[in-house]
Amino acid sequence: MERLKYNKKKISNRGFKISLDLLVTGLQGISSSGKTYIAQMLGRALVEMTSLNEEDVTVLDLDNFYRPIEEVYEIQGINPNDEDALLQVNWDDPNLIDYEVLVNALEELIETGETIRPIYDKSTGKYLEKTITYRARKIVLIESFLLFSAGIPMEGKYTSGKPKTPVLGNPNSIAARIEELVEYKIGVICDSLEAWRRRISRDTQETTRNPQVTNMYWERDAMPGAEQFIFPLLYAGPKENIFDTFIDNTMLHVVDIDDAFCGVLEKAQEKELGTYLDPRFHDAKKRMRWFADYYMPIVRTQASQAYETFRQNNGD
Repeated sequence: MERLKYNKKKISNRGFKISLDLLVTGLQGISSSGKTYIAQMLGRALVEMTSLNEEDVTVLDLDNFYRPIEEVYEIQGINPNDEDALLQVNWDDPNLIDYEVLVNALEELIETGETIRPIYDKSTGKYLEKTITYRARKIVLIESFLLFSAGIPMEGKYTSGKPKTPVLGNPNSIAARIEELVEYKIGVICDSLEAWRRRISRDTQETTRNPQVTNMYWERDAMPGAEQFIFPLLYAGPKENIFDTFIDNTMLHVVDIDDAFCGVLEKAQEKELGTYLDPRFHDAKKRMRWFADYYMPIVRTQASQAYETFRQNNGD
């Protein structure tokens, strides 16, 4: 068997006791860097290439941990009666993530293998009556552009003119707890221009936003938010770096994805979760071929959508 390569950075043990030997893996990167696709791909790969099955793995994102719109307006100093109130919301703001609820949900997952969340609708800023149940017996993959950003210092003002100040009582403590619960951390790197192109394509296809509105959000919120709350983590020095490995997702880097996959698998094996690589995938080339086959149709679709978006908006 070809030896699996992985980052051997030691994980600190701060003494948090858990009921299940469940491994939580986290991915963080800027908006439209491909975190969701990568998390889904890693989850699928763990089922396809190892001894795990569907009930062992779940993928969780932070969209269902946003604060209700009434709290959002108060936090950012927005008048809810303004006609364009929702348009003023800066969604790339750690204050809008209820990290305390996230910690509770992760603890519940680790202790019981299940947690239930109402579904959040960003188009209204409200929770729907529908819920989603996250279940996992072995591995949880959680992705968000703000996953580890609870303790990053805040600067500047919102569009309303209100100064940015943390709403968490002790953000550093909450950030430390999240770092503790998420035992394997993956940083997703992506060129900002490529991420912008993906964001334009995604919003045009999946929302009612026109490219002008998406570009406004990108320049006003997404990139300043990345510079303030994400880049300090992704590009930290060796001593401050919290990530175990990185994936360069500007283009399809199957070597990086395979390294991350192997890192998750190795960490699961360290925890003695009974997770073993299928002999069919002992060869790294076969694993990377699987990743390429999974991802390339997505890349082609994104490229086609981006081309069509720009063609339509340029009247060409």
